[in-house]
Amino acid sequence: MGQTKNNQSVIDQQLPIGLVRKLGGWSAQAQSYPVFSPTWLRYRSLSTLLPMAIFAFTLAGIGFVSKEVEHEDPELPAIMMYASLASIWITYAALIYSGRWLASLVYRRHWAPKKEAIGFVIAIVVGIAFATTLSECSDYYGTRWRDSISETQAKERMRTATSPEAQKAEEKRQKDEQAKKHMEEASRMLGRGIWTVMAIWLGGIFDLFGYFRQRRALHHALIQQELEEAKGKRNEAEMRLSVLAAQIEPHFLFNTLAGVRSAIRNDPARGIAIIDHLVEYLRATIPQMRSEASATTVLLESQLNAARAYLGVMSARLPRLSYSIDCAPELLQIPVPPLMLISLVENAIKHGIEPKPGAARIEVLAHKVQGDNDWQLELSVRDDGVGFSGATSGSGIGLANIRERLMQLYGKNAQLHLKARPEGGVVASIMLPIELAPIQ
Repeated sequence: MGQTKNNQSVIDQQLPIGLVRKLGGWSAQAQSYPVFSPTWLRYRSLSTLLPMAIFAFTLAGIGFVSKEVEHEDPELPAIMMYASLASIWITYAALIYSGRWLASLVYRRHWAPKKEAIGFVIAIVVGIAFATTLSECSDYYGTRWRDSISETQAKERMRTATSPEAQKAEEKRQKDEQAKKHMEEASRMLGRGIWTVMAIWLGGIFDLFGYFRQRRALHHALIQQELEEAKGKRNEAEMRLSVLAAQIEPHFLFNTLAGVRSAIRNDPARGIAIIDHLVEYLRATIPQMRSEASATTVLLESQLNAARAYLGVMSARLPRLSYSIDCAPELLQIPVPPLMLISLVENAIKHGIEPKPGAARIEVLAHKVQGDNDWQLELSVRDDGVGFSGATSGSGIGLANIRERLMQLYGKNAQLHLKARPEGGVVASIMLPIELAPIQ
């Protein structure tokens, strides 16, 4: 039973696309190109050459076997027959090629999608109208030619008819021809109906539908491709952010352990207090760092708690340091990039507070400000340290990482600013677009 299913799956296996195109001939090759493109038109035209040649030979055969030799001038009806059949072939050739050729000219213009679609519709309609005009003209002039010949021959027969019986026979013949004309008119109406069906089938209407289907499919494929590219870029960005975050995390630990070692030598009680605060800090932040290091955004509340724990450690290490954290309750649930706020606080301690003798203070603020187009979240770390005279100009590893991460996440919609305070110290601010902040 299992072998039978395997055999069935092999039998129903789809043929390779290259083999399908090879076996399908020029028509299948045309489907590999945009509808109405020059290459599509070439393969589409080649695919109709053999049917059109067979059609021509068929019409020639019909004309050969349908010669009307019973007329007084046997050559004239044959010419009429062949002219009519030739006009039929030319009309169908115009129906098949003219609209598609005009659409190909529109394609080469490279118009906007909406304008191009309108141009294709007009081209197909013009092609069908042109072929219909040829058909009507052929039918009109062919009918007039046949009527003229029939009228001339009838007059000649009436002129040469001498006996009353011959004249009556000619009158009966004219009545029969009138009846025949009525039948031909009915047949002509039926022919117009058939022509309408052929015009829809051969004139390019289905190719026009195919163009719209293909355009929708290409649009969806382009969107899918852009989504895949965006997903790949996001994954790449997250990997890079993880690396950058891994560079930031050790700074605080190394600096704090160095402070503990120095405190134990000079003041063991203070060293023990620092260790106690450090343990509290690590208990609060290590699980967060593990889960959020690779995350794009986290809640602002968690980052403020980490900053509070960090400053608690630093105030135990530096008794001269005081700090405050200010944030409105409604902002605590706003998503922000992880580890940036801690980096700014650490940078303020390292480059502003530690080099400064005497009392020092750090203020961490989070508030909403009106930007150029929308509301923004401003995260500020203010210190009264030595300022730019004793600090870096913002080109350190931590600040460079922050700038790179902001560029990865928000492009030009987020900035990092450093400026000197008039009373001394530095204000480091991160401006984030609240509405554009990606939520994880």
